[in-house]
Amino acid sequence: MNTGINWERFWKDKHGKVVLWQSPNVLLVAWFIFTLLSKIMLGDKLQTLAGVMAFGVIFTWGWLEATTGVNYFRRLLGIIVMVASVYS
Repeated sequence: MNTGINWERFWKDKHGKVVLWQSPNVLLVAWFIFTLLSKIMLGDKLQTLAGVMAFGVIFTWGWLEATTGVNYFRRLLGIIVMVASVYS
């Protein structure tokens, strides 16, 4: 029975390896740092700047994963992150 979904491509890359995490991931590190800064910064302008930078970085990460992710899981994760970042 063929369900039409290629589950191998959902979890595995073109070399047949399961890929859930890739490192180094500079954009995720930058997002974490900017998010942390937006929570601890004193002054409205610096907090706002750090929050905008955090949004920009995580949205960019999501876009890159959605368009160039190595498997369907990573692409779906990118779409979820983009939607969640815009929604929040």
